[in-house]
Amino acid sequence: MKIIDCTLRDGGFTNDFNWSRNFYEDYFKLTNYLNVEYIEIGYWQQKNKSKNIFYNIDFDNCMKFKKLTNKKISIMSDFHYSSKNVRNFPQKKDNLASIIRVTSRLEDINECIEFTNDLKEYTKLKISINFFNFSNYSINDIKKLKSKLKKSN
Repeated sequence: MKIIDCTLRDGGFTNDFNWSRNFYEDYFKLTNYLNVEYIEIGYWQQKNKSKNIFYNIDFDNCMKFKKLTNKKISIMSDFHYSSKNVRNFPQKKDNLASIIRVTSRLEDINECIEFTNDLKEYTKLKISINFFNFSNYSINDIKKLKSKLKKSN
């Protein structure tokens, strides 16, 4: 079992992704002692909802945060709002992130699956899809989703 701590990313909804330097430095120090494999630091280059750093992770900030932790880095991309250009994402060779979690809404699933396959091929990183509001999907929606996922990479 692998654990991803997403305190900075998911918790960012409580403070508009505006963590103080003291908080995130203490957070990284603490998590270095915990049995988690990944730290999800925030959203990758998404400026639509918030201008704060943990909603707009870029190459420089990702490297800064990576230096503060002994854990693997995870970044999130909200497909609905993110760049659809895979070249805007870090690659394995950049040694910044280990996994990109892409989140999708039901209406974006077809495009998102295609995008994540292209993202995986380009970045050579682990890719994960997180479906928003999954508990609100109908049984039919879930069956269609399962079929689409089985056909993808």
